[in-house]
Amino acid sequence: MKWCFSGTFLLLGDKKTIKIFGPTAADVANCESILRALPEYFSIESVLLDYLQDIETMPSFVAWLDERVIGFITINRHEREIAEIQVMAVDRGQRRKGTGHMLIEAAVKHLKQEGVTSLEVKTLGETHLDKNYVKTRAFYAAQGFQSVEEILDYWPGNLPMLLMAKVL
Repeated sequence: MKWCFSGTFLLLGDKKTIKIFGPTAADVANCESILRALPEYFSIESVLLDYLQDIETMPSFVAWLDERVIGFITINRHEREIAEIQVMAVDRGQRRKGTGHMLIEAAVKHLKQEGVTSLEVKTLGETHLDKNYVKTRAFYAAQGFQSVEEILDYWPGNLPMLLMAKVL
């Protein structure tokens, strides 16, 4: 089933817009470009390809700046009241400028309207010493997510997963 809100725009801040999209090939290609430009987060090709398929089939929000995609978030609905950030990425040059916050806020606003009460995200666990994911966990904490549980050996390569959640 394709996401059906193509063409709906939410204006959020200074020249940036968030678009809820029914993915076109160009939308997916723009998201792929961002993922591939961040190999420190998205280096496993099979996982990256899975994310691209998710972008095509799950609700997604894309941030634009002057007609250029600068970030996106894809949401996975598990249950009626629970959703998860399936994948999220922001262009390296647009980090720490509010884009990620805008994406989460747009998704949260939409999810609340649909009756969702909790948003989750899985990220690399704290027991894995990776400086990039220290920043990722700090970002999610700043957005109101709290650590719920770390599961060791969750992902391939014996990588730990930290589940974080936010009450909406």
